[in-house]
Amino acid sequence: MSAQQRGKRNRQRGQEGEREIANILTDTLGYKVNRLLGQERDKGADILTKPYRWEIKRRKRIGLIYDWLEEAQNSLQDASERPVIAFRADGKGWLVAMPIEEAIKLMREEIIYEKSDSPSGETSS
Repeated sequence: MSAQQRGKRNRQRGQEGEREIANILTDTLGYKVNRLLGQERDKGADILTKPYRWEIKRRKRIGLIYDWLEEAQNSLQDASERPVIAFRADGKGWLVAMPIEEAIKLMREEIIYEKSDSPSGETSS
């Protein structure tokens, strides 16, 4: 396979991944989520679900997560937006990465602890 063919295949793989995530988000959120194209895409994100700007990566192998997160952070348009990366290796399931502070904000409502438990996870004797 020539370098030109590999480049074309990599772009196709990326576009397929963007469509997969858009469909997953559409099915889960209950409204149509589209890939960003043209000028919107030139701002750096692949998908926007306010306040999250999604960077989508579909590769044979996964690496460079910190580079991808930096790319997603650089695409933010204002302080209300949040970076998130969705990625998967060929033959594997989708994963999501985001700064831990963002993940904790999302999980806060679902984390269950007993009233007798302290928020730090320590219990009194």
